[in-house]
Amino acid sequence: MKKIFLLLQALLIFIISTSAHAAVTYTSSEKVNSIATYALGNIGVTMIGSTIINPATCPHTDTYKVYKITDTTDHGKNMYAMVLASKAAKNDIRLLIDNVTCTGGYAVITGIMSM
Repeated sequence: MKKIFLLLQALLIFIISTSAHAAVTYTSSEKVNSIATYALGNIGVTMIGSTIINPATCPHTDTYKVYKITDTTDHGKNMYAMVLASKAAKNDIRLLIDNVTCTGGYAVITGIMSM
């Protein structure tokens, strides 16, 4: 009985973690073009490159080519630090873009991968 419980618990954890990761789309590896801060702690990021990833079809992302960091927790601060560091070092990064959420008409960054 204990083995069945552990197996079900592991299966549930796998399903939850897989569905969380399925809700994002990665951009290609690119350099940061510009960074701007907005009200309520939002941070705008534009990338050098012609391809815009906009799975949630946010209207302003297509027009202005801006992604936003809206997370004001430590995770959001860490993402902001990674964007600043990659801009300063001229290193490529990949953005993880939320597949569903728009904030103020902009696509939302949920994670960053340093290249």
